[in-house]
Amino acid sequence: MSSESSASPDPQEGKFDHEAISIEATEIQPNCFKIEFEVSPEQVHHFILQLRAVKPDIKPQETATLLITTCLEEANARVDRHRFFEPRMAEGSEPPVLHPEKPFRGTFIQDGFPMPDWPDFSLLTLSLPDLEVTDELVEQELHDQRLDAGTRADLADPIAPMDEVVVDATIRLKGHEKQMMNMTGVTARVPGPGRGINLGGMLLDGGDALIGRSAGDTTAFTSRLPDNLQNTDFRGRDIDVELQITSAQRITPASPEQVAERFGTPNVDVLRMQIRFALETRMTEYRRNEANSQLLPQILQLCPIEIPDGVIDQIVTQQMPVIIDQARKDGMDEDALGNLVEEQKPMIRTQAETRAQRLVMMRLLTLHLKISVTEEELLEQIRYEAAKLKRRPEDLRKEIIESGNISVVGDRVRELKVFDQVAGMATSL
Repeated sequence: MSSESSASPDPQEGKFDHEAISIEATEIQPNCFKIEFEVSPEQVHHFILQLRAVKPDIKPQETATLLITTCLEEANARVDRHRFFEPRMAEGSEPPVLHPEKPFRGTFIQDGFPMPDWPDFSLLTLSLPDLEVTDELVEQELHDQRLDAGTRADLADPIAPMDEVVVDATIRLKGHEKQMMNMTGVTARVPGPGRGINLGGMLLDGGDALIGRSAGDTTAFTSRLPDNLQNTDFRGRDIDVELQITSAQRITPASPEQVAERFGTPNVDVLRMQIRFALETRMTEYRRNEANSQLLPQILQLCPIEIPDGVIDQIVTQQMPVIIDQARKDGMDEDALGNLVEEQKPMIRTQAETRAQRLVMMRLLTLHLKISVTEEELLEQIRYEAAKLKRRPEDLRKEIIESGNISVVGDRVRELKVFDQVAGMATSL
C-alpha cells in the first residue's frame, strides 16, 4: 500500500500546509510501514514560524522532532491507519536535518493498524459474580486499617492470625524444580484459617501455614496462581510456595478514632462511609477487570491483531534489562545469566506479543467507542487509588501530577469505560 503527494495549492503566508508534505508509505509487513517523507524549505520555514508564534525560544532539535512527528502522523492519516508504538529510523537512513535551503527528508519504520470490522458485541458472553458491600465487610476493612495504624512489637510467641511477618518467598510451578519467582523482604499479614495471604500483590490460599511458626522458621504450602495475572500463561497454575520467615511482629490495633485522625476524617461515622465507598469502588473495578479478562480474548479471536516483529523486538529489549537486573540481585553468576537470557527469550517474546495485542485492541476500542475522560473521572480514580494505598487523595493527586503520570490514570479510566460499554452490549450468562 502506498500514498504519495508532492503538489499542493500555494499555502497562506506563514501557514504550514500538511498536504504539501511529500509522503510515500509502503506496507513492508502486516501493520508495519516504511515511511519516506520530504518537506520543502518553504514549508519548513512556515512550520518554524508557527512554532515560534507559540514558543519563541524553541530549539532546533525540538522543532525537528515535532516536524518528524507531524510527517509520520500525516502518513498514517493518508493510509487510514493508527500508530500506537514508537517509530524508528529505517536501517541505513540518515537523521532528518533542518536546513534553510534544503528539503527536510526522513525514512522511518512505524506501525499502522486499521480499524477492525467490529463484530456484533451481543455475540460476546460474560459471566460476573454478584458482589455486595455488607456492614460486616466494612467492619473487617476498618479492623485492617486499625492494624495498619497500630503499634508493633517483636514477637517471641508462636505466630498467630493478624500478626505481621517479613518473609523471603520462593514460588515454583507444581512439579518443577526451577524457581518461577523469588521475592525477598516481603511484608505480609498472617491470614486466619481459610483466608488468603497477600504476597507481592498476589492473593494466595494456604498462607495459614504460617500459624504456629516463629521467626527463623521455613514453611511451605501448595496454592494456585490468581486468574487475573498479567502473564496469561501462568493464570490458574498450581504452585509450591516456600516462605522463610525473617521477622515477626504482633500488632496492637489503633482505635477507630486514631484511624479517622490519620486520614483527616472528621469522625468514625464519616470514616465508615469512606470505607464503604472504597469497597464499592473496589468491587466495581473487580467486575470491570473480570469483564476485561473474559471479553478481550473473545474480541481478539473475532478480530485478530498481527503485531509487527519490530514492535515485539522493542518490547523485549525493554524487558530484558529488568530480568537481568533481578537475576543479578538474586545472586546469579554471569554464565548462568547468559543461559537464562536465551531460555527466557521465547517466553518473553510471547508475552510481549500478547501485551501488544491487548494494548492495540484497547486503543482501537477507545477510538471506536469515542471514549473520553473528564476531570471529575480522573479525580474519582485518584480517590479510589488513594483509598487502596491508604493515603490522602490530595497527597496522591499532587504526587501524580508532579511525576507526570496523570496520563497513566487517564488510560486506566478509558480502559474501565471501554469495558463498561462492551459489557453492557455483551450477553450475560
